[in-house]
Amino acid sequence: MKIHHKVAFPLAAAVFALLVFDTVVRLVTGHWTPVTDDQLGSALTRVAISVLVGATFGALLFVVFRERAAFAAGNRVVRLCRWPLLVGLGLLVFMFAVPPSVAAQIPEVVRSLIGSLTLLLTFVTAMVIGLATLRHNPLGLGARILVAVPIVFGLAVLLMAIDSPVGSPAPVTGLAALGISLLGASTRHPQGRRPVVAAAIS
Repeated sequence: MKIHHKVAFPLAAAVFALLVFDTVVRLVTGHWTPVTDDQLGSALTRVAISVLVGATFGALLFVVFRERAAFAAGNRVVRLCRWPLLVGLGLLVFMFAVPPSVAAQIPEVVRSLIGSLTLLLTFVTAMVIGLATLRHNPLGLGARILVAVPIVFGLAVLLMAIDSPVGSPAPVTGLAALGISLLGASTRHPQGRRPVVAAAIS
């Protein structure tokens, strides 16, 4: 169990838990929460959520950076996916690091372009990694989690198509973050110790 997994996994788990909470609230009440709507909640709440999410993306970026050897042990698709994932996560970190006052000065078309590029580079790449490691998986538990991302994405698209109150890509983000946080982590320690998830939360 490596230190970058121990840092990234709890952060990703916290983001995932917040997104699940948001989904449950929308299912019960039909209303959004400050987790996915930055127009709601106090300024302190918005800052806290932004710091958490920004720190999470930073930790995920470090995981992908440090797990070069694990990616190198994969097939050609896995090896090629590492760089787009690094760029996408880097863009996410940049977006959360830019003060709102500065972001407001960026033209809407530029922000939309960056957002679309980030979505493509990060979450689509994460889905590809999950599928590309089905037969040979050098990326451990994280890749197994990423296998579920296309399924959750398809369900999210279906729910949005029927205008469901829980139709949102947010759960896809949370699940992808969980998977990326554990890329390169084995389900068991080489010497037979506890599973990596148990070690991460101890």
